[in-house]
Amino acid sequence: MDTSLQPQNTYVHPTSLLDSDCILRNNVKIGPFCHVGANVTIGDGTELISNVTILSSTSLGKDCKVYPFAVLGGPPQDKKYSGENTALVVGNGTIIREFASIHTGTTDGGSITRIGNRCYIMTNVHVGHDCQIDDDVVLATGTGLAGHVSVGRSAIVSGQTGIHQFCRIGQLAFVGGGSMVTGDVLPFSTVIGNRARTVGLNNEGLRRRGWTFERMSILRTALVIFQKSGQQGLESYLEESVDSADIKVLLDFVKGSTRGICLPKADAKVVVKL
Repeated sequence: MDTSLQPQNTYVHPTSLLDSDCILRNNVKIGPFCHVGANVTIGDGTELISNVTILSSTSLGKDCKVYPFAVLGGPPQDKKYSGENTALVVGNGTIIREFASIHTGTTDGGSITRIGNRCYIMTNVHVGHDCQIDDDVVLATGTGLAGHVSVGRSAIVSGQTGIHQFCRIGQLAFVGGGSMVTGDVLPFSTVIGNRARTVGLNNEGLRRRGWTFERMSILRTALVIFQKSGQQGLESYLEESVDSADIKVLLDFVKGSTRGICLPKADAKVVVKL
């Protein structure tokens, strides 16, 4: 451990093992039986409760809390990986619960796996290489993210869900429990099932953030139009709409899709209760 950079008020339990070059900031607390490897930085006020393993090339932000048997900074599960210098970066205020595993990136995917601020990573969650998780995301128990997955701001992925590599979960989206996601999930929407399909808006999530009935109604119409007329219909609706900011978010997301969108089944309607 780099003692020249170690500030005051940092506690390391005597049973924990720290690499000589790891960096601890102010008020860090490392409980018993932790292992902190090379090229690791732990931010102000962050706590490793006990039995936490941080293998290498990981940066934890301020005021994070990591629970027992979580493993961070492991090498990517990618056969092409051959020891290149890649990293894991975790933002401020993120909670990582028991038995979670989060891997570093690969050179093909930008070299960095990134977890945003104030995220909640629950028990037995796996976040694969090169994933990009935005701020305030919740990944519930047993969720698995393959490599190169992105999850937008304030999205919630419910428990026991699998997300295919290169999929995108839009901002403020909700993925129902036990889903298998093989396409992109539209911002503000709810999907569920194996394979996951859109069933409407993320009503509860949007209400909690103070969205009005009128604002949600505009998005409801946008989902129905997109189901019937695709990107062209959404573009036309954007031109007609007075309050177009949310529709533009949807349209930009659709334009950036490479895996296709999780749409309702062909004979289903978008069900949105407001």
